[in-house]
Amino acid sequence: MLTYFGVRTEMQKMSILRNKQVLWQYYVDVSAYNLAVSFFVSLYTHAIWGMLLYVSFGYVIALVCYQYFQGSTYVFYRNWGWTKPRMMFRLGIVNCFIAPLAGAIYLCVSWLIWR
Repeated sequence: MLTYFGVRTEMQKMSILRNKQVLWQYYVDVSAYNLAVSFFVSLYTHAIWGMLLYVSFGYVIALVCYQYFQGSTYVFYRNWGWTKPRMMFRLGIVNCFIAPLAGAIYLCVSWLIWR
């Protein structure tokens, strides 16, 4: 991946950028299922349960839905060098960072509304 002096060429930089864009596309695709399931749960329960589902079990449901409806697109990701477990792990890490931020925003907004 590195040239003689450890400097990346323009083609390598573009490939790395494209690789991150492909991972972002996977995140958006899987999160769409997660948001849909969490939204419908929060309609029938309280919004906090929908948010808890989004950061916990909703991730697993979203992966199952993605596998069922768009399972053939894993070939596309494999061609870009992403394995299925590696993408799932990275998506879980991203959700672990987003969950506390979303929870803090929810708590601040609910505190402002109900005080």
